[in-house]
Amino acid sequence: MVISAIDGMAGVGKTALALHAAHRLAERFTDGQLFIDLRGHTQGQQPRSAAEALEWLLLALGVPPQRIPQDADERAALYRQRLAGSRTLIVLDNAANEAQIRPLLPGDAGCLVLVTSRRRLKGLDDASTLSLDVLPQADAVALLRSVATRGHEHELMPDPLLAEIADLCGGLPLALRIAAALLRHRPAWSPEHLAALLRDQHQRLGTLFDGDRNLAAVFDLSYQNLGATHQRLFRRLGLLPGADVDAYAAAALADTDPSTATSLLEDLVDDNLLMQHTPGRYWMHDLLRLHARTLAGRDPAHSRDSALERLLNYYQHTAIRADDLVTRFPLPVPAGPRPRTNPTWPTRTPPGLGYAPSAPTCSPPSITPASTHSPTAPSSSLRVSPRSCAPTAHGPKPSPCTPSPSPSPATSATELTSPCLDPARRGAGSDRRLSGCGARPARGLEPVPGLGRFAVARPRP
Repeated sequence: MVISAIDGMAGVGKTALALHAAHRLAERFTDGQLFIDLRGHTQGQQPRSAAEALEWLLLALGVPPQRIPQDADERAALYRQRLAGSRTLIVLDNAANEAQIRPLLPGDAGCLVLVTSRRRLKGLDDASTLSLDVLPQADAVALLRSVATRGHEHELMPDPLLAEIADLCGGLPLALRIAAALLRHRPAWSPEHLAALLRDQHQRLGTLFDGDRNLAAVFDLSYQNLGATHQRLFRRLGLLPGADVDAYAAAALADTDPSTATSLLEDLVDDNLLMQHTPGRYWMHDLLRLHARTLAGRDPAHSRDSALERLLNYYQHTAIRADDLVTRFPLPVPAGPRPRTNPTWPTRTPPGLGYAPSAPTCSPPSITPASTHSPTAPSSSLRVSPRSCAPTAHGPKPSPCTPSPSPSPATSATELTSPCLDPARRGAGSDRRLSGCGARPARGLEPVPGLGRFAVARPRP
């Protein structure tokens, strides 16, 4: 027996791929093909139990209803007996979990089982797995064009607009098919009109609805299958101002510890509600993020504000601690409560970065949301105020981004990328990045963990 398990986020094309493969392979399985929807994620219906699925499969194999046992184990034994020695292809679509699938697996080596699920079926040790990703832009545009012009192939559609629509759909096949259906069946709609509707983040998900297929409802089925703690973190991730997140930032959003946050994040990865291309870094598909943000908008305003405040306090405290490792002048602790947990930091000061007694007193940069009551604000709506340096007895107040005197060779091997970076203040041809009140050439750097988009660098040992 060969088992192939196909998983992926909602709308990515799991069933379409399984059916396409089944049609291509049908002639190799001369004893028949079986298909059953296990209803793991079906609007208004509960997942089929293993006993119910076995009854349906036995009926499809020609077993009279009166000969089907009532006991689930006896049904499984009869099912395997009927498949023994046969070459049968079985498609188990829309599975909820491994427990639902195991009784439906035949015991004969001549059978092929294709399983689709939104969850990663880690418990099927003998299965070969395939996790589907969204389409690359060229394939997404081809699918959009094919469905939108079906029956009207002579109609030309501008490639740039189709590429933009494909990008706004995130390369998700279901979203692309819905968008194409809207163009095909609403003659008054032009690609320009559809693109304009999709550009509005507030109505993008609402636009992707063609009367039968509703993308927001499809996403909500995955959300409803989560536990309360996972649902809460999923909503909080919709408030994230950056593109990705780590366990420390997620812990700040959820008001928990990084270990618990890691476990919750990995569970969301298993449910294909988060992606992870690098260990420890998690990101969400754009359309899923919009859905999470919409759900977060239903939470009380004070709950959203508290989550964002914890996150921005975490970013600010972490940035200041990283700054202390690579600059000469220590900064005061920023206002606001300290994060419950911070990343592990080196315990030594890098060579050549001792603190000068004549250092000016600098205030840290402040990060505040542009609107604390707007959960749907775009990710760029943060106000970052650069730190300022007060005058001291040793000289006048320097500009926040004025380079300090040339550092020593030991010091010049480090750099800090600061929120107060202003390219307009850099001289033509300059290859230096400004670092708060000083500037140093960049070389020998590695990322400091836990800072997300507000990345700071430290010298490699």
